[in-house]
Amino acid sequence: GILAATGSTQGLPFNSAPLRLLWLLRISRLVRLMRSLPELITIVKGIYVAFRAVGSSLLMIAVMVYIFGILVHAILKDKAKQDPRSRFGNKFASFGNIMWMLMNDGTLLLDTGGVLDLLKGEGSFVSIVAIC
Repeated sequence: GILAATGSTQGLPFNSAPLRLLWLLRISRLVRLMRSLPELITIVKGIYVAFRAVGSSLLMIAVMVYIFGILVHAILKDKAKQDPRSRFGNKFASFGNIMWMLMNDGTLLLDTGGVLDLLKGEGSFVSIVAIC
């Protein structure tokens, strides 16, 4: 635990040479396994490439949710502050609520009908932004 987390064996109250040998033995077993199964290396490389693609997609979604959150907050903050206890005011009261709503209802498509019904009465510009 501590040895693996810090990568250092200095300052330990006991002789750590046997731990280093066990660590080297473990790495050598992993290298031997990788050499005997080249398909495993191909799978690991494929997982790495897929992880990069999924990570960049999630980053792009997060940036888009943030940008649209700023836009929706700038357009609807006054309306939400007029009646904070209404359903509209509850969903659009703060920037965090707006980003949560955009992530759930816009990206994951959990309740798109309810949000579009709320925005339908706000004017054509807000409806166009909501549909885009």
